[in-house]
Amino acid sequence: MAAMEEVDMMEEEQVLPAAHLEQQAAMAAQQPAQDDMAVTPGEIPQFPALSAQEMAGGENEYRRIRVPPHRLTPLRQQWNHVMQPVVEHLQLQIRFNPKLKSVELKTSEHTRESG
Repeated sequence: MAAMEEVDMMEEEQVLPAAHLEQQAAMAAQQPAQDDMAVTPGEIPQFPALSAQEMAGGENEYRRIRVPPHRLTPLRQQWNHVMQPVVEHLQLQIRFNPKLKSVELKTSEHTRESG
């Protein structure tokens, strides 16, 4: 039975002449490389900057920071001083949730960096 299997394997094998292999190699060498990421030595690749939303996979990131009870009154008194730099410089959406006693931050399409 083993002899029969060897015969079947030999019938399926194809032997390609060396000239055919050389011809395929020559054709492959003649075609220009279509690799978009090809970089010549010494060249630094340039990639476009990703937005924070693209880095997160197209979804907005959301964080909730709990505020301890002894810090609620000072946070309420200084809310404008806390909120202004977060919104202007980080372009994050921010709100205070009094029911959960937490500050909630969320990225938007305007957010440049994800952290």
